[in-house]
Amino acid sequence: MEQVLFSEHDLTDRKNKNGDVARVGLLRISRSHFRDLIAAGAFPPPLKIGRASRWSRSQVEEFLAKINKGPL
Repeated sequence: MEQVLFSEHDLTDRKNKNGDVARVGLLRISRSHFRDLIAAGAFPPPLKIGRASRWSRSQVEEFLAKINKGPL
């Protein structure tokens, strides 16, 4: 089975020059917030492939399940 890998570009929103969201990423968060989550340990560190950073589909799904669960 082929493993799906996502880049930061796939996961985060991209804004145009006017500040409007031009492209919505899978996580629907800004790049800076995404990097803050990684630094805080809330999102798993990337798999480095050369200079590229990638995250597996399972890592992304686990993160989404955790945040969607919310506080009890």
